[in-house]
Amino acid sequence: MTRSSSTSATKIIEIFHIWSASELPQNPTNGGTTMTSPLFSKSLKARVFGTLIFIALAMGWLRAQAQTTSGAVVSGTVTIDHGRVAAFRVKAKDTMRRIAYTVYTQKGRYNIYNLPAGHYEISVLEEGIEPLTQAVDLPAGKSVTANLNLRATAAAEERVGISGARAQENYGGVRGSAKATARIVDFDTLYPPGRGRDLIQLYCLGCHGPGGFHQRGFGNEATWRARVEKMFTRKSGILTDEPMIGTGVMSEEDKNTIIKYLADNFGPNSESRDLAPDPIVRDEDALSRTIFVQYELPSPDEARTQGLGRAQRTTHDTFPSLITPGVVWVAGLGTNSILRVNTRDLDPAERNKEYFVKDPRNIMLGVHGIIEIPGRVHWTELMGDHLGELDTNTGEIRRYAQPTKGGGHTPRADSKGNVWFTEVSGNGKIGRWDAQTKQITEYDPVKGANYYGVVVDKKDRVFVAGMTKKTLVMWDPKTQAWSNLNPPSNVRRLALDSKDNVWACAYGNNSIIRVDANTLQMEEYRLPLKNGNPYAIYVDTEDNVWVENAVYNSFVMFDPRTKKFILSFPGTQRAHAKHGNGQ
Repeated sequence: MTRSSSTSATKIIEIFHIWSASELPQNPTNGGTTMTSPLFSKSLKARVFGTLIFIALAMGWLRAQAQTTSGAVVSGTVTIDHGRVAAFRVKAKDTMRRIAYTVYTQKGRYNIYNLPAGHYEISVLEEGIEPLTQAVDLPAGKSVTANLNLRATAAAEERVGISGARAQENYGGVRGSAKATARIVDFDTLYPPGRGRDLIQLYCLGCHGPGGFHQRGFGNEATWRARVEKMFTRKSGILTDEPMIGTGVMSEEDKNTIIKYLADNFGPNSESRDLAPDPIVRDEDALSRTIFVQYELPSPDEARTQGLGRAQRTTHDTFPSLITPGVVWVAGLGTNSILRVNTRDLDPAERNKEYFVKDPRNIMLGVHGIIEIPGRVHWTELMGDHLGELDTNTGEIRRYAQPTKGGGHTPRADSKGNVWFTEVSGNGKIGRWDAQTKQITEYDPVKGANYYGVVVDKKDRVFVAGMTKKTLVMWDPKTQAWSNLNPPSNVRRLALDSKDNVWACAYGNNSIIRVDANTLQMEEYRLPLKNGNPYAIYVDTEDNVWVENAVYNSFVMFDPRTKKFILSFPGTQRAHAKHGNGQ
């Protein structure tokens, strides 16, 4: 379940790359790295809501740079009047091409190589510093120095708890009537054990996460009853017009237990409490070999001319094309559109192509999940309740109505081109669109599971996660039947590695889960930073597992060979990563 609150006129797509040792010619001045790799070796793509950024690992950008850029360099030192500069993020924005490049400092220095000639704005993306931007002009093939002398702010010392790690901003939460200061506590103190907490973990934290309730504001039993009842009603203002908890899924006794638990622990006179995050220790050597590349998307003005007056440039899933290298397909959540972004084209006027989805109701459709298969792009709609199809050769758009209005979420295709998709509302189901007949068949193996992520392996087995009721179901094409694998925690997004092992992220349990492709046995690995909420998961071409941890605004890499989390990459702004094709 997601929220989107961006009101800016533009959106940015971002590429994130890590070089291998063989790709890293050393800069003799400070041990920095040069951007000389002919081809990216990983292909993560991502989505962000509530801000201006997508985050992705994608192939091919660097090769395009080598072919089209002048090889200009901007570098310099970063200092601060209080504290230490350790892997600070330095961003160079090309104002003409609307592309930005962000690197991390090493020993107080930064280097950004192979830039096109042009006008740049250099800034530092860190909290607790006064804003500072330095404008520079980069001549073709030349090097320019831009030193940045920062001043710390008092605000840097005032942040406490996960709220200080921007947990609620990252996930769209609000403080409401929560007190300004909070006592930092552990999870059991914030959410005391009991039947009420068990129910919240089963039905609620899989979506709201560990920072879900204490930041919603305090209230008496009547206030909490109104908040909880909202989850059982239509037009609840969440994602879809359908209730988020399905009909008959929860008993009145369990509902009342949840309401009383929240009123008892987050009542009008309750002490304000917050979870304590761990500090992120930045590995300068590893981070100095990393670059984020951001591509600004067009304004939503054209969507408004199409009659969608409240259009915003909010986006959701992205899908890197395996058919046309460098192209990324983007779901236009707030514009009723599909965007095709050619990241190899430096010209912003030519880089983006947008396809608008028409609906006679003239409503916000909530274009959400997206995939590409040869000749076609398919998408789901949170509010439109259709599965969409774009003919990439002709530009023709077709839409197929879902039998159940369930809030279309994630699509994936099997080997025959059939599209499996999930519906996230409480009454939602799992859909299968037949590529030959164009008909949709629905399944509901676990009623009220809030179906979320889906992957299809090489055997055409379909795995579907439900973010409530500890649901991870598998469709066996041989037996034509579903079975629930009963994961130890609620899971949301899924990914496949090269051996068809399934990886899942447990958003409310700060862990990831591996399902063995042959035995279907599970192993759970807890993230190293406490009280996290891993939202999305992706497996790269080397079978490294990448996890996005929203509370900490970072990527974490897990090595399945050593079974260790080895790196944490703070993002350039708060963001949620989203996996793409799963291969």
